Amino acid sequence: MPEQRPKSLKDKVQALEKQLEEANASRRAAENDLQEARETIERQATALAAASTSAGGSGHSDGSPNSHTYDGNDENVGQVEDLIPRPEVEGGKRICIQAAMGIDRKAYKRIQRTIRQLVPAVGLDWRLNFRLQDAEKLGKLYRLAIKAHAVLGRYENNWATAELLKMYLQNARGHARKMGYLEPAMLG
Repeated sequence: MPEQRPKSLKDKVQALEKQLEEANASRRAAENDLQEARETIERQATALAAASTSAGGSGHSDGSPNSHTYDGNDENVGQVEDLIPRPEVEGGKRICIQAAMGIDRKAYKRIQRTIRQLVPAVGLDWRLNFRLQDAEKLGKLYRLAIKAHAVLGRYENNWATAELLKMYLQNARGHARKMGYLEPAMLG
């Protein structure tokens, strides 16, 4: 049976106007949902700031007392204009991750501990180099690390989390080789 076609141009226009009206109604509903979500986020951010202040906290979700390192406002964390790029280093040199992140030692150690705990939790193999790890598992680790420490969302392409993870994996393999659990790395 052949498709039924509109009988005239007038019918076509009416059909298109009806589709446009439905699309506009869907758009308005989505805009309303978005506005409600923004209001909820604002209420939660206000409540978090008030709870942190009343608890005598520093107002920083990572516990850092340094106001220049993290302002405690998770609403804008991870937005492109707020992201901190990975520091450039000359060939072969290492960066001081803590200084590049702009956080105090206590917060840095908490983040290191979290990453160390997340490696087995997400199924990463500490015996493998960072470049050989499963991308999905790395993504899961990044998301969980940001959930545990919102400040990690400030770093472009998760570079801070990746650097801490690389350091942990390298140190774990080095220790295992020293203790005889792993064969020495092949040079060459």
